[in-house]
Amino acid sequence: MLLIPSEEFLPPGNHLPGIFQYHQATVLQKAGFQVGTLSIRQAVSIPMVARAALFRVAGKTPGNTLDGLTFREMWRLLADKFAHPDRFVTVEEITGIPVVRVEGFYYLPPSPRTNYIGWVRAGVAAFDEYCRRFGAPDVLHAHNSDPAGLLAHRLSRRTGIPFVVTEHSTFFARGLVPHGLYPKLRRALRAASSVAVVSPALGDLLTRQLGLEDIHFKWISNVLDEEVVHAPLAHHSGKSGNFDFLALGNLTPIKDHALLLRAFHRAFGESPEVALRIGGDGELQETLEALSVSLRIADKVEFLGRLSRLQVIDELDRCDAFVLPSRYETFGVVLIEALARGKPVVSTACAGPDAIVTPEDGTLVPVGDVGALADAMAAMRRDHAQYHGDDIRNRAILRFGPQRLAESLERLYAEALAGNA
Repeated sequence: MLLIPSEEFLPPGNHLPGIFQYHQATVLQKAGFQVGTLSIRQAVSIPMVARAALFRVAGKTPGNTLDGLTFREMWRLLADKFAHPDRFVTVEEITGIPVVRVEGFYYLPPSPRTNYIGWVRAGVAAFDEYCRRFGAPDVLHAHNSDPAGLLAHRLSRRTGIPFVVTEHSTFFARGLVPHGLYPKLRRALRAASSVAVVSPALGDLLTRQLGLEDIHFKWISNVLDEEVVHAPLAHHSGKSGNFDFLALGNLTPIKDHALLLRAFHRAFGESPEVALRIGGDGELQETLEALSVSLRIADKVEFLGRLSRLQVIDELDRCDAFVLPSRYETFGVVLIEALARGKPVVSTACAGPDAIVTPEDGTLVPVGDVGALADAMAAMRRDHAQYHGDDIRNRAILRFGPQRLAESLERLYAEALAGNA
């Protein structure tokens, strides 16, 4: 199986991009599949090279990533990008997974409308190198239609190898996919052997936006990180009598931590024994910290910053309940991780969580409703004893653990191969 992420795969220095695909790859490895992946990034555009060359002719420094190149080196780079994309391919291995990396080229100024052109061309070069080194895969698995689905579609037409697509991007919900790409994406998704989505709500959204009433989307949820599943459980380490809520996520508008702070203030502004801890960083950190001060809850709210995986697990074990205030989530990995550590949850009904949170595991509230969120958090504090951590954990592992994912992907690939026979 060859996985094709739409983002880089665990790039050096930042192992967050591609982590979802990495978890799937490790599950497939343990299930006996031979798995590889492509990792495609883009750097440098024709306009950038042309501008840099003109600056060199004028005796000036371009002021970009081409500063160290001579005039001749710039034009050689341009020629290689056009004629020899294979020269930008490297191969490595991550925990037994072959990774073929390639640096692609923007043929036009970077734009969501045209970025796929150079991305797909670079992906073809990476695929050819993968086949040369490791043999042709039986199935291509694209993660997100834009642009990985477009690449998988091209490769499938060229080689006859069937492909499947898993869609888990928030880009459609956020209006970030150009309408000009819709016809290409529709053709690619209709050509796929199967299309999986990480939540039923995402399938409904794709049906409406792309007009794909003829496609039956399969629901294959994200998988739990095995480290989250197997790390020893730790007991709550807070002060006796305290109740700690935890939230994890980037401090960006779509995560709506401002709603969470206002709800916490409404529910517990006068309750010194209740605390809120927020893990993550982002553009709104200073704004949110200022809001906590203006609401006079700064002494009860702690901003933890970016956390490592082990710190995330530690914070999950430390809290009494988890809360997710997002405006939209295609799935909600942090929710299943909290459940896997035996914690009840309060979440907005923001698409993905609707298929995750059951009455036995927590509460769903309307998006953007500060009163409903405050009431749900107050009820969680009051009725916390009715939730049983071991049961919550066992249900989460059964629903979202590696075994469930392996079974779902095996069926997906078997159907693709049967349809191609």
